[in-house]
Amino acid sequence: MSKKQFKSQASSSRAFSATFGEHNEGFGGGAGAALGFGSISSSPLSYIYEPPDLSQITESGAVVAFKNLQKKDSTTKTKALEGLQNHFTSLTVGKKEIGDAVLQAWIKIYPRTSIDNEPRVRQLAHTVQGQISISCGKRIAKFMPMVIGPWLAGTFDNDKRVMRAALNAFTQLFPSEEKQKNLWRIYQPSIIKYCRDVILKESIRSLSDERTTSPDDAKAKYARVTGSALLLVVSVLTNLSRENIDKEWDSYEKLLKNDQLWKLAAYDDSFVRRAVYRLLFVIINKEMEHAVDLETIGRHLLVEALPINQTGSAFEYAKTLARATVFCPELWTTYYIGSGKKAADKRLGQFLRRGSQGGPPEFWMQVKLLLEQIPLEVLAAGWNLHSGDSSETARVFHPVLLALREGVTRKDEHQSGQLDAWFSFLRLFELLLQQQELPIDKVSDLLHGTVWPVVEQYIRPNPKTMEWNITGPHRQEICVAATTIASKILPESFEQNWQRLSQDVIEDFQASLPEQSRDYLKSQDAIVHEINRWYKLQAAILCSNNTPASVESTLELANLSQVNAAIKSVSARNGKPYSCMAVLISAIQDVPEVTIQKDKTRSVLVEFAETGVTVLLTSPSLPYIITFLDELEKAGYAQGLRKATVDALLNSPESTGRTKSLETLLASQWLGDDIVSKQLLSFVEDKFQEFLQGNTQSRTLSLASIQNSAVPSSLLSHFLERITESLISQDKAEISLDALSIIFKYNIESLRRFLGSYLGSTLLLRLLELASDSKMPSAQQLNSSLYTYISEDTELQKSLKGDYLILMAKQLSTNDQVHASDETDPATTCNTKAYREFVNSADGFAFLSRVMALTGGDSKNKPSDAMTTTTAIHTLVTAGDRELGRFYLLTIELTENLKQIDSAEAANSPHRDGLHHQIVYYYNLIGNMLYNSIDVTENSHYPTKPEYIHLAQNIYGVLPGSESYLPFGAQRQLDLIQGYPELFASTAVLSEHLRLKDFPRMCNQYIGNISGLNFQKGNEALRQLMLLNGLLVRTADLLKNIPQPRIVFFVRHLVAALREHIQTPHIVVELFQCLSRTLASIKNIYGSVWAELLEQIMQIWSWQSRALTAQLPTVYSSVGLFSALRELWHEGSNDDLQDIFSKKQEDISISLVRLLKHQSDVEDEIYPRQETFNALLASVMRGQRIAQTTDIQEIYPILACDSPSLQQAAYQILLEIIPKAQEELSVEAALTQDFSVKLPEELLSLILASPMSLEIDVFNMQGSMPSVLRSYLLSWKLVFAHWTNSSYRLQTDYADSLKEGQYLNSLLDYTFEFLIGSRPRPIDASKYNLTQYDTDVYDSPEEETAALLVHLCYICMTHLPLLTKSWWRDQCPRQLQKRVEEWVEKYISSAVIHSELTTVLYWIPTHDTSDEPLEIRISPKAREITASFPLDDQFIAIAIRLPPAYPLHPVSVETA
Repeated sequence: MSKKQFKSQASSSRAFSATFGEHNEGFGGGAGAALGFGSISSSPLSYIYEPPDLSQITESGAVVAFKNLQKKDSTTKTKALEGLQNHFTSLTVGKKEIGDAVLQAWIKIYPRTSIDNEPRVRQLAHTVQGQISISCGKRIAKFMPMVIGPWLAGTFDNDKRVMRAALNAFTQLFPSEEKQKNLWRIYQPSIIKYCRDVILKESIRSLSDERTTSPDDAKAKYARVTGSALLLVVSVLTNLSRENIDKEWDSYEKLLKNDQLWKLAAYDDSFVRRAVYRLLFVIINKEMEHAVDLETIGRHLLVEALPINQTGSAFEYAKTLARATVFCPELWTTYYIGSGKKAADKRLGQFLRRGSQGGPPEFWMQVKLLLEQIPLEVLAAGWNLHSGDSSETARVFHPVLLALREGVTRKDEHQSGQLDAWFSFLRLFELLLQQQELPIDKVSDLLHGTVWPVVEQYIRPNPKTMEWNITGPHRQEICVAATTIASKILPESFEQNWQRLSQDVIEDFQASLPEQSRDYLKSQDAIVHEINRWYKLQAAILCSNNTPASVESTLELANLSQVNAAIKSVSARNGKPYSCMAVLISAIQDVPEVTIQKDKTRSVLVEFAETGVTVLLTSPSLPYIITFLDELEKAGYAQGLRKATVDALLNSPESTGRTKSLETLLASQWLGDDIVSKQLLSFVEDKFQEFLQGNTQSRTLSLASIQNSAVPSSLLSHFLERITESLISQDKAEISLDALSIIFKYNIESLRRFLGSYLGSTLLLRLLELASDSKMPSAQQLNSSLYTYISEDTELQKSLKGDYLILMAKQLSTNDQVHASDETDPATTCNTKAYREFVNSADGFAFLSRVMALTGGDSKNKPSDAMTTTTAIHTLVTAGDRELGRFYLLTIELTENLKQIDSAEAANSPHRDGLHHQIVYYYNLIGNMLYNSIDVTENSHYPTKPEYIHLAQNIYGVLPGSESYLPFGAQRQLDLIQGYPELFASTAVLSEHLRLKDFPRMCNQYIGNISGLNFQKGNEALRQLMLLNGLLVRTADLLKNIPQPRIVFFVRHLVAALREHIQTPHIVVELFQCLSRTLASIKNIYGSVWAELLEQIMQIWSWQSRALTAQLPTVYSSVGLFSALRELWHEGSNDDLQDIFSKKQEDISISLVRLLKHQSDVEDEIYPRQETFNALLASVMRGQRIAQTTDIQEIYPILACDSPSLQQAAYQILLEIIPKAQEELSVEAALTQDFSVKLPEELLSLILASPMSLEIDVFNMQGSMPSVLRSYLLSWKLVFAHWTNSSYRLQTDYADSLKEGQYLNSLLDYTFEFLIGSRPRPIDASKYNLTQYDTDVYDSPEEETAALLVHLCYICMTHLPLLTKSWWRDQCPRQLQKRVEEWVEKYISSAVIHSELTTVLYWIPTHDTSDEPLEIRISPKAREITASFPLDDQFIAIAIRLPPAYPLHPVSVETA
């Protein structure tokens, strides 16, 4: 592109010269001549211009940049400006001057570049202008007349980035306010000339070439340039003094008195209109009215601008119109001229009917000011109240008033502007009445049809009169203003209409639905709300300073009639219409000055309270009666009626209504009142006792009383005493626990005081015992809640420290004290089955670890904190074994005594040794119980886990002088260890002596003994294996000092035993565990042992599902052994192992997938360590190559299981298989014409249910992400995995599948609700990896969820941009749309755009351009792809520009 183009440009320059001649005066006069522009001249902004002379420029880079700057393509211009910017920067750094030729070329090209359609071009143009001005210094002064106009106009550009760029460049050159004022003053002529030429001479066609610019872009450019020039004039008039303005008055007058300027007041661009209105506003404020022609203003500002759509300029228009009307009211009369014009009031109505048109709430304030200034004869011109037309509209409404009401009540009006809007309406009504001298009946009709509907619709909403509906928080204030106007204009009419409205309210509560009606409650509640509005409005009217004095008497009479009617209605209908009681309450509460403080009304209310209330106590009105009597007593009347009311209710006959009323009464504040009779308290106590005994009829009454926060502390203490007695006697414990839970929830302070008493400790202790029963989940839950509360209350802990533990010790101990000399071993009385379940559970181990934390490793650091000790005991008792708790508690007590004896005063106490002996004895009892509780026959999954061995070691190691107090002598330990039946003690002693010098010899001997062990001996063989496994897991170097032949013989012996005992699960488990720890020592040995082991493992994996479930520990151990074998296989040190694994790879893969499928169907409750096995299985699957014959359809359901480990394993398998399958499908699609494909139904079923319907609280997730949510999100990841390696045709089919089922909407709904909608600040997506999802790197489930959703959001926008944009446009909630757009633009769009541009970048080298030359350029900063190709003698360029919020907004395509 280059040389031909330049020649073409040169010839077009000659054509330009020939066409326009050489006699035109250049823009800027002498300055133009000084530049050497020649005599050829046109507008400096026109697209037709003489190119600058570049022949004198020596820098080739600058020449190229200036030539590119004259091209049509915006991207080319942008790069050219960036090049100039870099060029001038390099000159500044090298301390070189900008050449005169360069400066002259820039001055000529800057004005039209500064108004380019592309904002980036304009932004850079202003930046470069500032850079040149700063570099040139005073040299720029002589060129300022030519650039000052476009430069300052740029500071009013409607693009904020361009505006800031121009302003920054200007303030850098003129930083002080004084310099800026001098600039305005000195260059005022040039600025005004520029603005005048733009406004009066430029047009759409002069600024844009219609051949290359779309009509919309051309209009936008003209509006932007014209609006900026107008605002520049406004700024000049604002910044300069009147004296300086008068110096150039002729120039101003030529502009301001030109009709073409004021035609722009009705232009169809809001930016231009706003500028015109601001200009007129400033002119009037500057008192320059002689500068404008009033007829011209009247014609364009009123006749032409009033009826047009003012969206975007309504506020400025109303403000200017109001100011102009104040300045010259004759604009509406004398100067309101024009051919075929409508009347002024009709055009005003057209403007008001459109409402604020998106303007701020202050719009209506300006409308109010405007209406007050318009001549009254104009407003009242269309209101002929004396005509014979009897229609409602003609009789009541003026056209302007009707139009204003329609504008005020538009649905798009903002609620914050409603107050001023309705004030404008009411003010206009006042003004119209001032103009007319009307008879009273006419005025009354006007008030009835114009003002009172506002109040009536507020009090009694009616769908038929929604045109009078008021929205927003100021409804009551508007109604107060309406009634104030009505009362001032015609008091007689106010009284009449108020009585009418009061009667309507009376009819509403008198005609309310009966109790038998299905909508009875709905009807009563609606009337209660109506009554509340009615009396709240009265209260506001009385508080208003503008309310006439006569209003009070009107309200008093109306309320008296309402009170009488309400009492009559509620009495006649036996209290069923409780809305009538709401009348009495609201009358006293809201307007006491016109009700209870007036003699007539007060006597009626008091008489009803004394005589009429008692017969209504069993009715639905009782809650209101309670409030009514309370309000009367607060006002100082009807004292003592509450006690009489309670007595009357208690003495009333039994009925359903009486029970409900008593329940209501017990739930009220009366229960805690001192004046309430003892009869009520006695009644409540009796009912509570009946409730604890199982009387269901007393339940509701009792619950109502204990839920009441006002219940007296004495009564609540009585309740808690009865609960304690009930729990101790074990009579109806569930009921007592229910009552205690409610008290804990509603009256925690009273409960706290009770717990600090002796009976409180008894209550806690009994609760602990009940919580140990697995059939009492309510006791366990309540006990846990109470413990949490107590642990946070240090004061309460102090009060519990003594009693709580002592009482617990008494409850846990038997009457006979256990001594060391007892012949009966207390361990044998332990509930072995219950404790076995406890020991083999996670909770059991947590307790045992807690025991060690309490006892520590030092006799001087024994537990002394009451709550810590209580925690351990509570956990144990909850587990179901009181015996162990008893021994543990006694040991704690003995340790405390030992601590005292260890003090300096008692160092030589004769009881010291005895106490030591007792402590050792009780610890040994605990150890024996542990041993007896270990399951050595079935399900022996974790009997030798290292934590238990560590526990046993601590039990025998924490005591002072433990070596002397062990159950056998220290010298014989190593000799007796193999025969001692106590497994825990043996393991502890053996592990303690790992540091002995003779240990290698002992271990060698021990391995030899096991090598010859007969596994037919059952439990003895199992005991030996468990002991060995316990040692192997503790010490990795155990086998290093044992000769390898002995280990080989040992392993072969175990393999043979495995073959014989494959159906004996508890032996197989220990064999597998032992083999997995010893195989590494023989990894260089060849033979059949490797094949046999793999065969045995595969045999177990081939079991039926029922067997797999029943023998899960065996399966677990086999997977562990397989993992150990595979590690050796990966090392490659054994050829036999390599061969057998290579042959069995496919069978292994199929078996593992089958095992994975089986595990996904097993419930966690079947085995307590289920998830641990799942995690191991998932770990093994991650390193396994999946067979090609694997049925992918069987793996999808695994994603829906509850185990996160299995979900992740299935996800990894599918993530490996799916992309490989896409390659084959793409080839098949390319070869088959009618080929079509859809996403798998199994996968689509997993994304069918939206997470929004699951109501997952992701902010309170514990441990990990909920399985249902993980399943849903991982399934979406697999959906998008189908795009990997797939052809465009397949991707289109997959997108159609998602579009057909509308699956994407639910994902995006949940994604943006979680990331944006559900939180005050959106998630910061910059913290997460957009392009990929990393597992196991997040601190919380919420973090993991956010990371996965952010990643899915990015994929949606890269793979499904059209569907995503469609959701945002059509499905996204309106209140969320803007926030989504901003969030996507800030965090996602840049990465999506980078992905799109990178795709094109990788495609470019693969495209053959030998036949059709095609040049493709990518500009990441401009988010643009430009493709150019030669056509005839020119290059055609197509620019594709991605918006900042891509893909939510469409791309723009331009040609040049």
